[in-house]
Amino acid sequence: MSILRFRALDSIRGIAATIVALVHLTAAGFFYDIPVIRNGGLSVPLFFVLSGFVMSASYGARLTRREDLRTFFIRRFGRVYPIHFVMLTALLVLEILKLVMVKNGIESGQPPFSGSNSVSSLTAGYLLLQSIIPFGDYTWNGPSWSLSVEFYTYAIFAAVVFFGSTRSTLLTWLLWLISGILLLWLEVSGTHIHMTSGRGLLLCIFGFMSGVVLHSLFVKYQQILTGFSTLLEFAAFLLALSVFWFDPLGDVGTILAFSVVIFVFAGDRGKISALLQTFPLQFLGQISLSIYLTHFVVLSVLNGAIRAAQSAFKIPLMTNVNMIDFGPSGSMDVLALGYLVVVIAVSTCTFILIEEPFRLYFNSVSKRLPARYSLRAGIAEIRRLHEEARPLVGSFAGSDRQRPRSVNNDA
Repeated sequence: MSILRFRALDSIRGIAATIVALVHLTAAGFFYDIPVIRNGGLSVPLFFVLSGFVMSASYGARLTRREDLRTFFIRRFGRVYPIHFVMLTALLVLEILKLVMVKNGIESGQPPFSGSNSVSSLTAGYLLLQSIIPFGDYTWNGPSWSLSVEFYTYAIFAAVVFFGSTRSTLLTWLLWLISGILLLWLEVSGTHIHMTSGRGLLLCIFGFMSGVVLHSLFVKYQQILTGFSTLLEFAAFLLALSVFWFDPLGDVGTILAFSVVIFVFAGDRGKISALLQTFPLQFLGQISLSIYLTHFVVLSVLNGAIRAAQSAFKIPLMTNVNMIDFGPSGSMDVLALGYLVVVIAVSTCTFILIEEPFRLYFNSVSKRLPARYSLRAGIAEIRRLHEEARPLVGSFAGSDRQRPRSVNNDA
């Protein structure tokens, strides 16, 4: 099954995942105070809209037989679960090490296997139920809460397309409208529900269905992007920057704003898209899921090491609110950059060792073909990406024409 890739949207996803990695690092430097970083959690509703758009483009007209449903669920499972399983298991190993440290008198912060890292939430995490069962807090690999709600939103999407048949468009609009009204009611009434206790699922359904609706509009009206692509992209960039900088819109408004941004950049035509199609940014997009899921493990190791050093040497390295602060702001920014380099390096390894080999493995299973694990698959995919990407030098020299699309391996 050949599925088209939206190159600029791939890079946007990678940039957003990198922002999420930075928002969780509480180091008292300049980066920590940048509003775009502090509001980095807004990347998650952006991911939801992107997923709905890409899934609609990939499967909206393909889920017509039971065999198609089987293929869809196997491929989605193979895309998200292997890396989730490995990272959750890595955090379990770290929790066991924390237990050993505590028994040897070393400070650990939250007691091991308690609070958000309870055994019950670990079980739910392995079943991708950590945001379906209302725990009221982010558990274990905190960012994976969105993976939980998105995985089950895939099922809703597949059911709408398969069972709705000719009525799938109407059902999509109804789901979009109902989830949007409920989110608006929560905002207007001031009712606070934690993301892992129902609000996140509503947010995902509304964002995902916004993406599905957006794709149908894109198919009909993408020609309006011709001729003014760069101007429209610049306006869309300013819109996205304003949302991340000021966070002024609430859940529904944010998703609608991101929908406009995605519609514009899905055209892959303007000069900002040309920059987004260069290899460094395309590579970030390729490893974005790994960045999103591995950074919390890297952060757990970093925080654990700092707490252990603080306990061993009796010097203050973290504040009472878990803020890393053991030097001037500049040194904390160096720490942040080093952390980001490590996250990208680890994510590159997990993409090569876990993501891509298991994606291809489960794709083969979905086609009822012999399946095998191959280390060469990830390296081959990165090489292919490098060959197809625009050169960094001269990336702004292109015209407002859409480049031929390649195969989208995210689906």
